[in-house]
Amino acid sequence: METCPLIENLESKPKASLFNRLLGGVGKFALSIIKTVLIIIVVVGVFRALFGQDGMVLERVLREGSSSRRFAVVRLNGIISTQTLNSFTRHLERAVNDPSIKGVILSVTSPGGTVAASDRVHHEIMRFKSRTGKPMVAFMQGIAASGGYYASVACDSIIAEPTAITGSIGVVMQSFNVQNLFSEKLGVEAITIKSGEKKDWPSMFNEFTDEQAAYLQEKLVGPAYDRFVMLVNQGRPGLTLEQVTSLADGSIYHAEEAMAGGLIDRIGYLDDAITLLGEFAGVANPETVEYAEDFGFGGSLMSQFKGVSSLGSKLSRETLNELTSPQILYLWTGQ
Repeated sequence: METCPLIENLESKPKASLFNRLLGGVGKFALSIIKTVLIIIVVVGVFRALFGQDGMVLERVLREGSSSRRFAVVRLNGIISTQTLNSFTRHLERAVNDPSIKGVILSVTSPGGTVAASDRVHHEIMRFKSRTGKPMVAFMQGIAASGGYYASVACDSIIAEPTAITGSIGVVMQSFNVQNLFSEKLGVEAITIKSGEKKDWPSMFNEFTDEQAAYLQEKLVGPAYDRFVMLVNQGRPGLTLEQVTSLADGSIYHAEEAMAGGLIDRIGYLDDAITLLGEFAGVANPETVEYAEDFGFGGSLMSQFKGVSSLGSKLSRETLNELTSPQILYLWTGQ
């Protein structure tokens, strides 16, 4: 008996198992969900980027209390840089424009940072107190050294957690020297044409001499150190200039040492800082809030696109300049 060609053709094809068919269906369904989610994320991100939802200052309640008489916690975290400064300034401005805020706690967890950014943070705190007449208390957590302490002395009082590390009053300058690597290992000679002998001091491509060290100490490190000591002396009226100078040798101090040396006023925790600020502001049972940045997905997405598009430029110019330029820092580098 002859077999029907159609039946013969069907019988020759392998039959997919029920499991494989189900697996294929689930895979397609999952893929469609992923595509939909990605589309939604991109649309929301672009929408937020275009309509200005990124960079908002949000607040979160830390302690319940009177909503008409409140305290704000403004954080100074990590390395103090231009980016840190910009965020800090936005948060402080939020406290300026909120009439319900009766005082501010500067929460510091920082080993310091650049001289310029640390000085600007100090300046913004002094400006805030002058504009508003509102008190400000520094609350040190973990590490609040060098530039972190520099900012803290602008406040009306300083309280530190028992385990806090502070001090490191001083300046450090860092630079690279690759002369031997280039000339001896790679056979590369740097060529510099300059208008004066000191124009390129210090140069990472030439020998660093005692004369250059003395020059940079006089022009950069010395003045930055003198300003640090002056501001500590102004911010800690219980200390004489001689006492500040004796403490300003770059040493770090734990909370008990800092208290004994007059660098801080009290040892305690956030609730103690709130109580202390209440004494200055004449406020009892305040609601305490903290500020935070809401960059949103849009900001992150746009920054990624921007980073990819300018990666070559950053690597060849900005990053190279940052790595090779001498850095003058109010920074504890012993971490």
